[in-house]
Amino acid sequence: MIGGFHDGAVVVHVAAPAVDGRATEAALAAVAEACGVRRRD
Repeated sequence: MIGGFHDGAVVVHVAAPAVDGRATEAALAAVAEACGVRRRD
C-alpha cells in the first residue's frame, strides 16, 4: 500500500517480512499496482 510521501520519497507499507527479498518484492508490486503498470521480472 502506498502510504504517502515523506521528504520527497514515496512511503510504501507492506506486511511481508524482510526475509529473502519478500518485503522488497511486495513493495515493488505495490508501487506497480499504484501506478497502474505490470510488475516486470
